[in-house]
Amino acid sequence: MTHPTLSYTFEIDGITCGKMDVYRSDGYLRSVTDFETPAFGHVVSDFAYYHKDRRIHRARKAPLDWVDFTDLSDDAFPDCAYPLLIARALRQDFDYLCIDLEGQRQPAHHRMARSDDVVIETRDGQVLRRFGLNDGIPVHIDWGGAVSSLIAPSAASK
Repeated sequence: MTHPTLSYTFEIDGITCGKMDVYRSDGYLRSVTDFETPAFGHVVSDFAYYHKDRRIHRARKAPLDWVDFTDLSDDAFPDCAYPLLIARALRQDFDYLCIDLEGQRQPAHHRMARSDDVVIETRDGQVLRRFGLNDGIPVHIDWGGAVSSLIAPSAASK
């Protein structure tokens, strides 16, 4: 996969400091965020997962090892699987078990709920992420705090 399916800006406090590219093929999704700030320096986050029938089979955050999801419940998803979570929320609101691939947080139950053209992810009633949609495609992502992403103009016109 050499060309991203979707590209986004990566912004902190409204200032573009990098980009996020999403690569999709049948049963595979990879999301690479590349940004640089004085506080964090240069950061690259590389998440990938394999899925079938709307179920995660394996996921990873590079360079960490792959995590096997086949022995976990059907409602377990890695925190990076937002495209699958959004697709499911377009059909109905639901709860899921969020697995942090970096192992920094314990698994926790999250809720995905759609309101018009926005899907909102919450944990214990607190908003974590918001996904502004156009025809089911995220065009604005509020990652929480001062971090957000906007779909690149060339991707929005596709």
